[in-house]
Amino acid sequence: MTHIAEAAGFGSIRRFNAVMNEVYGCPPTALRKGSVHGAVGLELEITVRRPFAWDALLSSLEASATPGVEKVAEGRYHRTARFKRAVGEVCVSFDEAGSVLRVRVSHSLSSYLLDVVSGVRRLFDVEADVAVIKEHLAGDPLLAPCLRTAPGLRVLGAFDHFETAVMTLLGQHVGAEELAELGKRITEKYGQAIDTSLDGLTHVFPTPYALSTAHLEAVGVPKRRSKSIQALAKAVHEGVLRLDGSPSLDEALCGLRAIPGVGTTTADYIAMRVYREPDAFPANDRRLRTVASLNGGALAAHELEALAERWRPWRAYAAMCLWETARCNGTASSTYFQGNRDTITPPAPEQVA
Repeated sequence: MTHIAEAAGFGSIRRFNAVMNEVYGCPPTALRKGSVHGAVGLELEITVRRPFAWDALLSSLEASATPGVEKVAEGRYHRTARFKRAVGEVCVSFDEAGSVLRVRVSHSLSSYLLDVVSGVRRLFDVEADVAVIKEHLAGDPLLAPCLRTAPGLRVLGAFDHFETAVMTLLGQHVGAEELAELGKRITEKYGQAIDTSLDGLTHVFPTPYALSTAHLEAVGVPKRRSKSIQALAKAVHEGVLRLDGSPSLDEALCGLRAIPGVGTTTADYIAMRVYREPDAFPANDRRLRTVASLNGGALAAHELEALAERWRPWRAYAAMCLWETARCNGTASSTYFQGNRDTITPPAPEQVA
């Protein structure tokens, strides 16, 4: 810590100690020992347009949270975050009276506040023009009930592009509980453990490099899905696939579909959340096809595609409305794409050769 004080330009250790106490609320020795490593201390505000369906968005996030990385507790969204070598935690709450998102950020992420704000804005779709979207969709009898009960519903984005893409790919052909269990195993084995201020928030999600060489079958991921995630991670790590929105949507979808195991519907779902495409629509999603049928059965994908033509250019928001309807009816618990799945319980790690 003395070397740090000298490198930072402090003329005396006494002054250094005083500043550290003022900024971090503890002496340098306590900070060095990591006793406040996960402390969340900086607070920001992000203004959002009214109406804002905070409760519905929070319920969707809770249902699809990656264990150890994300947690919904007491009406707040908590998560860990990594930017280069800096790790820490972020907490987001909604102040309805002020119509703002309150974002608390670890001091350890203070150099990356703009990145944190960008991630929160993407995740909660802050830029959505809800009035225009409602005007276009509210006349549809299939969507109108949801727009009345959850006004201001947004399309969930991605705080961490890679994490969301991996969890989407992992979520194919498994149920919500299996997805959570596999996500937990992957994070604990290949992610980085950190100290935080909240029980259950324990790791940052693995990096693309870590998963590009990971033997995911060892933690129960089916072999084909493991190879798909490895290929995705390798493409992202090597820069072949960009998830930050820099390529055109067509280029991005081509890159995604080139990965073994990534079909059209999965690519469309990633386009919704990661690439923020407002007209993306995963028409083969079973829940969408079931809710849209109105008779308890399920439309064929091409039938839903034809039906969804009237929702352009806001089909992603129509999909969120249908998923929210399914959630409220107790027929769905997650907004992660699960496709035409047969529930597969992942084997315990020790059962995998």
